[in-house]
Amino acid sequence: MDALTLLLNRRSLPRLAEPAPSGEALENILRAGLRAP
Repeated sequence: MDALTLLLNRRSLPRLAEPAPSGEALENILRAGLRAP
C-alpha cells in the first residue's frame, strides 16, 4: 500500500481530548503542513 492510500483511508479516533495545541501553535502546524512536500 502506498502512503497516499494510507492517508486517505486512515481512521482517526472519534473523540480528541486535552491537551491540545494553542491557537497560535495550531496555526503554525497547519501552515507548515501545507508547505511540506
